[in-house]
Formats: sequence, structure tokens, C-alpha cells
Amino acid sequence: MKYDLATKAILLSIAFIASSLAPGAILAEYNFNNAGAIFEDSASASGLTATDISRGAGLASDDGRSSGNTSEGAGSYYSLDSGIGTGENTTSASWVVAQNNGIYLEFTLTPDASQSLNLVDLRLDVGYDGDNAFRFAATSSLTGYDYGDQLTITTENATDAGSLPNILQSNLNGMSNIPSGIDQDWGFGQDTVVDLSSPTFSNITSAVTFRLYAFKINNADSDDILRLDHITINGSVIPEPSSFALLAGALALFAVLARRKKN
Repeated sequence: MKYDLATKAILLSIAFIASSLAPGAILAEYNFNNAGAIFEDSASASGLTATDISRGAGLASDDGRSSGNTSEGAGSYYSLDSGIGTGENTTSASWVVAQNNGIYLEFTLTPDASQSLNLVDLRLDVGYDGDNAFRFAATSSLTGYDYGDQLTITTENATDAGSLPNILQSNLNGMSNIPSGIDQDWGFGQDTVVDLSSPTFSNITSAVTFRLYAFKINNADSDDILRLDHITINGSVIPEPSSFALLAGALALFAVLARRKKN
């Protein structure tokens, strides 16, 4: 089947719009694989800007990138016990210390002009090696950074009777023997999913920052290690209605010119 130039332009434009609306694409990814720039976004999705990861002072006080020892997750990020301790015995009290002492990672996504973001979820591998109770949670600038503002983790381990629905707790113990390398088995913490499907994370037209808290309760054990890897934000970049109108206008003009040329 042969198409004239105008029809081809229309079909290509439809394909462009459809690809823009496709859900679930990786918009930003932090995999810590680049030893020279371990905190950079490696996905480079079009239509937005993703900052490098920033570390709070707590995590940054004793952290780095695992590279040589594959039993500790080659190519992953780690923070040792001096960076993740709070000295508190409850999650709510520890959360305040985590805020004040900077026991978190954060990064920001900003859509380009005339673009908006529809987010689906945040995914990552998270592990903890130690004897104390551990907490991991995610928050955002759109919902707040306080204890009551945690985003829902949909992959919580049902056998952890003491867990809250939006905090991944100490069921991550045992990381000393896993993973065996990049993208290997992280146990309970592998492919942890943070739900971003609410209207709050639809049609985002300005910067949104995600903050990932990771801390332990109390400080009795001095050998604890937090590990994170393969952090992704998934969703779609949507042209604003004005962009669609501009595209439609240009397409109509192109079709008219193509027909005149044909005649």
C-alpha cells in the first residue's frame, strides 16, 4: 500500500503521540555502575532533566560504591553503620533524626517546557546487613518529607508482622551473602516497588524531588551496612495540550502544501 506525503506525515505524528503516551517507560535510572560518576542518571529520557543523586550528610559520612567484592553487590551503593544510625528506639523518633542528620538520598526530575510527567512507580533493590531493626521509606516534595508522608511500598513482606504498609522494615537482614554481583538476587528487597499511581503524580509540570530514607533503630551493632541499587522512576512524558495543537497546526499546513505540490 502506497501513501502520499501528507498521509505519511499524519501516520508518523500519530506514532509520535502514541509513544509519548506509553506508560511505564524508565524516565530516570541510578545504577551506580559508572565508577567515575556513580550518582548520575543513566537513563537520559527525553522531555525531562534528572539531577544526580544528592546524599544527606549522614549517609555521605561513610559511604561508597561496591566494586571489588561481588559478595557485597558489585556496582551498588553502600553506607556503613556510622552513617545510618539514629540512636532512637522507635521509627517515628528515628525519622526525625534521619531528617536532621541527613540519612537519605534524593534526586529531582523536572519536565521540559511544554511537557508534563505521569509517574507510575519508583523501583529499586535495597538490602541491609545487620542485627538491628532497619527502616527504608520514600517521600516526595509533592507529598511531604515527614513521618506521616511516606509513599506506599507495594512489595512489603507479609511475614514481617511488625511492618507498616509504607515502610520496608528489618526483613532485609542477611545481605552479607547476597547479591553475588550486579543484578543478582537481593532477597526480600529486590525490585522493591513504591507506588506513584495516584493523581498527585499525574500531569506534573514542575520539579519533583524524591527523598529515600534508610536508617536503623538504635546503634548497638557497629557492623551494619545499607545497600541500594538500580533505582528507577517509571512513567511517561506527555506533551502539553498546546504542543499537540501546534503539532496539529503544522501537520495541517504540511498536508495543504503537499497537496498543492502534487497538483
